[in-house]
Amino acid sequence: MLSRRGLLKIGAASITVLGVGSVAWWNTRSPTAAYAPWAIAGKSFGDPRLDALAYAILVPNPHNRQPWKVALNDDLGLSLYCDLERRLPDTDPFDRQITIGLGCFLEALRMAAANKGYSLKVNAFPEGEPDSRLDQRPIAQVEFIKGDEIKDPLFEQMLFRHTHRFDFDTSREIAPDVFQQLLSSVGAKGSIAPTLRDTLREQTWSAMKIELTTPRTVTESALLTRFGKQEIIANPDGLSMTGPAFELMNKVGFLTQESMMNPNSSAMQSGFASIKARMSTAMGYVWLDSDNNSRTAQLNAGKQWLRLHLKATELGLAMQPLSQALQEFPEMQGSYQQLHSLLDVAAPARLQMLGRIGYATFEGPSPRWPLETIFIRA
Repeated sequence: MLSRRGLLKIGAASITVLGVGSVAWWNTRSPTAAYAPWAIAGKSFGDPRLDALAYAILVPNPHNRQPWKVALNDDLGLSLYCDLERRLPDTDPFDRQITIGLGCFLEALRMAAANKGYSLKVNAFPEGEPDSRLDQRPIAQVEFIKGDEIKDPLFEQMLFRHTHRFDFDTSREIAPDVFQQLLSSVGAKGSIAPTLRDTLREQTWSAMKIELTTPRTVTESALLTRFGKQEIIANPDGLSMTGPAFELMNKVGFLTQESMMNPNSSAMQSGFASIKARMSTAMGYVWLDSDNNSRTAQLNAGKQWLRLHLKATELGLAMQPLSQALQEFPEMQGSYQQLHSLLDVAAPARLQMLGRIGYATFEGPSPRWPLETIFIRA
């Protein structure tokens, strides 16, 4: 949560304290095993469902909870469920964001299947749409149907897409024609206009700070934070603090789950400044809205978001979703209403996704649970 310069200073000081041997330790802190699913995608498992699922588990999802569970059925079918233990009841009390993540999963599954010559017959919510919370009923039943290979050009970006959480290059404006290519790819909306950009920088930071200072929401995130190599390998989900500097700050007691829960701690105070500075580098914003807030609309928003992110990757752009002002817990209502008013979205329509965008260097993939961990018995 500190600036990179601050991280390096703490890291250098920690190496001095821990001794010369820690230099070798510093160079071995990447949780490589947690990235193995990214290397496995593209290999043949002898079953088109497994081939497609290897890509589907790589999609963006809230807090990297990876909430999907799959039951393989007879005759090239599968059922998709939500792992109810991987929801976010405090920041996502109605499971809207989790549902969007499952929509991303279904779109990646479709794209990967088409690349292997299979179309998908998808029956969403076959036992009915859940109401206020997701439940044990299936999200979708899916049948793989053999046909011709359909090469979706965006599929080529699947292994290069990543969520960018650091600075964007403020010296590089996004050209209007490039931005229009991005928006028109899925019918998204957005702006690179400086005035609206500045307003959204302030509003998104304000919403972020509400989430980080509301006790139960920041506690939810803190308890899902993994510090350093061993924690990330053991639990390759949640919010990863990757790298030796973060790991050392955790070991010396500066950055811990407990300090993250205290907005007055040194770690959080420096974190606020760092996050606000990063968010102020946004070079544009993109958003998706829907005519209503049904579960089907949420799934469709996930499908659109994945394709939008893949198109951004194709265009050399990086993206980060900023879901805070769209959250439905009571303390966020002011920011929620302000953002909907600013972007001219009135009920029953609603904003489903908002993200910042710009040019940036590739930061690497996010950890993932292995493919074999997602399967359950029907």
